[in-house]
Amino acid sequence: MVNSGRSPTQTRPGPPTAEASGGRATYAGKFYQLADAPFDPPFVQRIASGQNLGAMLLSGEIDAAIALAGLDPEQVRTVISDADAAAAAWSQKSGVYPINHVVVVKDALLAEHPWLADELMRLFNASKRLASDSVPYGIAANRPAIELLMRYAAEQGLIPRAYTVEELFVT
Repeated sequence: MVNSGRSPTQTRPGPPTAEASGGRATYAGKFYQLADAPFDPPFVQRIASGQNLGAMLLSGEIDAAIALAGLDPEQVRTVISDADAAAAAWSQKSGVYPINHVVVVKDALLAEHPWLADELMRLFNASKRLASDSVPYGIAANRPAIELLMRYAAEQGLIPRAYTVEELFVT
């Protein structure tokens, strides 16, 4: 799928497309390549079978892309020049730490091994203490970010409604 919408992370060399097009850019991401997505937002167009997002980016067919591995850094640039500093500034301003990853366990595994969720959290927390990691772990610490993510995703039509934290995670 190709989407006209929010800020992408990689784009072709040249002027910032989002600025040149009045704050909107064309971008694509791996999510939009999923064949089993439950629905396509109205502003999204699926890519054709056999198309390659990296090749589409480099040819100029799309302006930017998210999470494309294997591209030559000499051929692309980031849209946000210092993304870490921008994320830190946004986090400081909003009070929300940007989430990049979550751990998912299938319901069937949790039903078969009810101790699994607690044990995973115990292990992640032990690892965090060993590494002096400042990233917030757990539902309580990430609730504001999860709620904001759900709100933004619903507002952008990526999901049919904003789901509650309790609908998404074992709490």
